[in-house]
Amino acid sequence: MLGSVDIAFHRDDVFVRAGGAPLRAQPLVRGTELGFSLEEIGEILKMSRGGDAPCARVLDLAQRNLAAAEERIRQLQAFRDRLEDQIARWKDKTPATCMAGGLCEIITSADLPTKLTA
Repeated sequence: MLGSVDIAFHRDDVFVRAGGAPLRAQPLVRGTELGFSLEEIGEILKMSRGGDAPCARVLDLAQRNLAAAEERIRQLQAFRDRLEDQIARWKDKTPATCMAGGLCEIITSADLPTKLTA
């Protein structure tokens, strides 16, 4: 866990202090761009500072992030397909056939899954 984080700006660079020596912010940003949480980055930094090579842990975390991304993509593709089907069904609706108890029948009749997971 990172705990408190101090951020300092110096000329063209940004430094972050997370309970220890200042760190350049670019590796932190790069880590988040690769899907690592700040907590995971803190864990990696702690391993490095302790003299351990964190590469095996980074690979493990990256593989988990990839699996999560692939699952999210699968969910989004399924959502896209269902929404496309719904739109095709809705195209024939007219204002005269669209009302259902004060709310648009398109919304009330939609056959969509529960909320996607993050």
